Amino acid sequence: DGEWDDTYAYVPTVLLDSGVYKMWYGGYDGTNAHIGYAVGCWLSVVTVTSNNPAVEPQQLTFGMKLNATEGFDSGLDEPASPAPPEPIKLDAYFPLSHQFITRLTTDLRPDADLITWQLKVRADQEGFTLRWDVSQIPSRFITVTLERDGSNPLDMRAQSSLALPQGNYTMKIIVS
Repeated sequence: DGEWDDTYAYVPTVLLDSGVYKMWYGGYDGTNAHIGYAVGCWLSVVTVTSNNPAVEPQQLTFGMKLNATEGFDSGLDEPASPAPPEPIKLDAYFPLSHQFITRLTTDLRPDADLITWQLKVRADQEGFTLRWDVSQIPSRFITVTLERDGSNPLDMRAQSSLALPQGNYTMKIIVS
């Protein structure tokens, strides 16, 4: 379809660099030869569980993907359901400034040295616990922190959960 490697791709060279796979390869479009570059992806999951066992846990995914942008990416990012009616038992999402989609359950970003995700959680009746697995985040990212409402940053590699009382929280996950 007019891409630079439509006719064929050849001679891939893969390098594992601080936990991220990087690949250089040749491509041919039928007329000219080109050199391509691709970066692997990583994903991490945060599960938000209400202290009320009758409330369904919510799972959020954040990560890096080669074709992702800072905005909404159809086929990569996943929109979240609209906010539930009040009182809210549990509502967790990544907010997004977009004309139509303002809440995500999966938020993938392009490769960068510093990536920040904003995370919102609201629980009007019961406390909740955040649990995460950041083991897939490449080692080239030295810090993975969770910051909330002016508190000290929490090292997400050293700790895998955080219990909070009911409330409305805006947090940041920072990978650098």
